[in-house]
Amino acid sequence: YGCALLLAKGVGCTPGVVAWNLISLDLHRFDTMSKVNSNTYEYVDTANATDYEVLHIGTSTQDQTNELMSAFNRFYVEAQALKGSDRSSRGGDRLGHQRTPAFIHALFRKAFGEQNVAPRGGFTDVGLNTGGEKRDTAWPLVYCSTSSTEHQQLRRIARLFLK
Repeated sequence: YGCALLLAKGVGCTPGVVAWNLISLDLHRFDTMSKVNSNTYEYVDTANATDYEVLHIGTSTQDQTNELMSAFNRFYVEAQALKGSDRSSRGGDRLGHQRTPAFIHALFRKAFGEQNVAPRGGFTDVGLNTGGEKRDTAWPLVYCSTSSTEHQQLRRIARLFLK
């Protein structure tokens, strides 16, 4: 789905509060590269994420974490059961099922109790619905998650010096 859930405990100065965010791969770029395959060269077309966005979901207490994850998993399983044209979000009147960070974000917002939730769009579908190669999202997500966490830590340190 091109995203990773990051839970940050002890947000700000409030112990027991958890911030829920999705690190979402963004700005995909088309690349062609060559590789050796059985002593011949083969060209492979791929799309690589060049950046990420942090999508804020909400905050909760630590005690609510399991309940919210259970609600998310229930909505996710329901969406996975959709087939054919039911996978479409049809202009925002239902969730559908797309392999995008916006879809996962919408499921989490629904788990948090938001009504009339629909994916906000704007992200690349990382599924195989167009018959292409499976997108490599694991390492880009590790890199972007680490970068985001480091960025937040640096901002906290900088605030100490600016006071």
